[in-house]
Amino acid sequence: MQDKTLFIIALAGSVLGLGLLFVFSKILTLAPTTDLEQPDGRKIAIIGTITESRQRNNVTLMTISHTCTTTAVIFDNASITAKDVRILGTLSTYKGKKEIIVEKIEAIAQEKTTH
Repeated sequence: MQDKTLFIIALAGSVLGLGLLFVFSKILTLAPTTDLEQPDGRKIAIIGTITESRQRNNVTLMTISHTCTTTAVIFDNASITAKDVRILGTLSTYKGKKEIIVEKIEAIAQEKTTH
């Protein structure tokens, strides 16, 4: 084959591959975890309840209760009104304690039960 033909095939394959990666990144979600004893830098998702929220110097710190209690950090003044949330972020250790650097936070609806 000619160099030009190989170049076009390689370019088309690259563009198609990047397009598929983009589509899959929007479709696939991270399964929630309860295990925070994982290496720093790992992407995780948790579902929990905000028990405390405070802001300091353009940083929002939230205490999240799930199977254990951890801190979620948003590097912005965020106003979260929901109590039950799904958090996507990166696991980090600060002063010997695990915390989540938030990339995305979503309110989740709790199913109402009747007795």
